[in-house]
Amino acid sequence: MAEFKISGNMKVKTLKERFQNEFHLTLKVYKNGDVADDHLSLSEIRAASGKGGDLSARKNTLVKNIESNFEKQFGIKVEVFSPDGTTPAPKDMTLQQVVEMDSGDSIKSHENDNIENEKNSKFSDDIKGVDRKRYFRVKGEGEGGEFVLGQVSQEFVEYWTNKDEGDDFTSVWDHLSARWPEDQDPKSPKPKPDDAHQPDRWYEYDDIEHITGLSYSNGIWVEEVRPAEGTQFNDYGNIEWIDPDNHDYSEDLWVVIKEAVHFEHLSTVYTREISLRQGEPAKQYEDDEILPVVAFFNLEKGYFWDSIVETENEDFDIDKFYVGAVDTIFVNLIEQCWYDRKLLYLNTAGYETNSMANEEFVGLFNKTVYDKYDHPDIFINHSGDETEAVKNLFDELNDLEEEYEE
Repeated sequence: MAEFKISGNMKVKTLKERFQNEFHLTLKVYKNGDVADDHLSLSEIRAASGKGGDLSARKNTLVKNIESNFEKQFGIKVEVFSPDGTTPAPKDMTLQQVVEMDSGDSIKSHENDNIENEKNSKFSDDIKGVDRKRYFRVKGEGEGGEFVLGQVSQEFVEYWTNKDEGDDFTSVWDHLSARWPEDQDPKSPKPKPDDAHQPDRWYEYDDIEHITGLSYSNGIWVEEVRPAEGTQFNDYGNIEWIDPDNHDYSEDLWVVIKEAVHFEHLSTVYTREISLRQGEPAKQYEDDEILPVVAFFNLEKGYFWDSIVETENEDFDIDKFYVGAVDTIFVNLIEQCWYDRKLLYLNTAGYETNSMANEEFVGLFNKTVYDKYDHPDIFINHSGDETEAVKNLFDELNDLEEEYEE
């Protein structure tokens, strides 16, 4: 048995979320015939005759009884709707029956001469056998960071790779990020040619690579959500507020209905390798283009991105989730994600991290090998379509799965 302990200072939003979490149905709350504002307290909307206290309800409670009890006991007008909040629930069905009916289970509608029941019967027929959309929020949360790779002069690399440990200036990061000349190594050659722009910060040395992402070893978190009341999907398939002027943009467009689960082991479609080394170019690479470079990594911890996965009334299946990654000498970072072979949009609007540490590298980079095997254009198509390489890799994975099943 579920009990709702209602107090006058409880918010409308809290009441609806508790009902959704317990019964997986939408509860609409009204004030003077209109939908009540989520930020109002129950004391601001309930009738003077409301007594308060505890309201007991079970999954086999009839819809009409729970609506009536809310009004009698608390002086609050409520109405039970389907899980997605689009259709009023039949009054003479139990809460559990409404959930099963909306999920597509075969439930016979009640037939009698009552007009209300005729409407309820039509509601049952309309949604019978129709799959309900379910939504899951994938969260890139934990450790990761920002990686950059850029070309510098050969003199700069030679100077910093031959540094003595006892030298006053041993950190390239500190040298390149210093605001004042006295904080820089006065003997260091310029990182770029004299006639070229000299970047002011470490993250500007990114003419070859620049990526911020979640560490692959961190895994992902997945929680089931539903669209918040007052939202809609626009023509691009993105969720938005119906009336944006009356909503704080800090409010979440999604309501969590099942808490997050952690998945540590992720399947990869590809891993791009950023191969760096120190020393002079080896003879076996004499036909390759070897560049002098610096690489930096800023270790961060926090919230990097999230993405919404939509299913046809199915649970989230981690076996359908794949990532594309970049293997640097510091960390392996996730740069793309797919679910059921559909590329996911990684939303960084909630990006919020703290810097934990930094690492640096000065040495050599084989650009010829990189351009041939590991360049981002080989794997990333910003239009959302699969590149030829990604398509072939997915096809190979599917073939392996089919062979395994046989």
